[in-house]
Amino acid sequence: MGARFFIRTGICLAATILAITALAPMAQAQTDLRGRWNGFSETQLPAVQMGDSFFDVFTQARGRFTGAIEIHSDPVPHLFPVSGFVLPNGVLFGSGRDARGLRIDFSGRAKVAVLTSNIRVMSLGYAVSDEGRFQFGGLTVHIQMQGGLNWVDPGPIGVPDVGFHWDGDYLPRLGEGGGPMSMDLAHLRNRTGGLTTSFMGGAQMMNVFVPAVQSFFDITYDVQGTVGVPAVQRDGSLSAALGAVAVEINPGPIQSPTGIIAILIGNWVNPGPQQVPAVQGQYRLYDSFFDVFTEIALDGNTAFSQGSFTCTQRPPG
Repeated sequence: MGARFFIRTGICLAATILAITALAPMAQAQTDLRGRWNGFSETQLPAVQMGDSFFDVFTQARGRFTGAIEIHSDPVPHLFPVSGFVLPNGVLFGSGRDARGLRIDFSGRAKVAVLTSNIRVMSLGYAVSDEGRFQFGGLTVHIQMQGGLNWVDPGPIGVPDVGFHWDGDYLPRLGEGGGPMSMDLAHLRNRTGGLTTSFMGGAQMMNVFVPAVQSFFDITYDVQGTVGVPAVQRDGSLSAALGAVAVEINPGPIQSPTGIIAILIGNWVNPGPQQVPAVQGQYRLYDSFFDVFTEIALDGNTAFSQGSFTCTQRPPG
């Protein structure tokens, strides 16, 4: 397992370098990385560990960026001030050192999750070394908080509060599975108590069919997500772009050693003052961080399941 993991990490880094000339042409608009990216990292120390991760991009000009990335590790996370560059096609490279002198080198890609949404996702392959000696490596998946550098204070209109319990269901486009789905979300607030574009929490998908082991599982996730400022639709309803990345908590050994990863992209919708808001959209499920990296960074198609979901807000009380 360990050798295969490190080989995969090396493949990720090398493949991204080779993809520089293979991806989108240089004439397109510069990918804007600025702001907060929340998500998760997977690290081999030597056992696989997963945990919260963030990537802050403070400045970006002429393709160069500065920021900081936190990688989950035991017993304490590593926070690296970093700098690097991003190409117009979203391929990025960076490096930096933490307070203990450890060096991180990473590469990957940021891209729009689906063409109908302005929500961006990112996956990176990284390696940490000490005076040139490899220490550990891994992969990440992040989602960009909407609003760029203003994600903490999105403006006077404000974002909808999604910090509730949501019940509903999901339906695969093809294949078996499908059933109840729920989310318990908490909105991140700024220093003045206002809502940011960031939320977190947990989610459940029942009766998920995993083709790799030909079995059904009830999946419990940790969730990191973002919701934007709502806009009035033609029918008078309100809609705000919403997206999230999620990783499975404590997967069983029969199902997967690393757990299922989910990407949810859709909208928060409020049909009117007398109706209950809903969260609805599309989901994609992956067997591993490696599959997520392959799809985001290298334009693969590695989800083992995809389909639609709808959850409605449970009224208080």
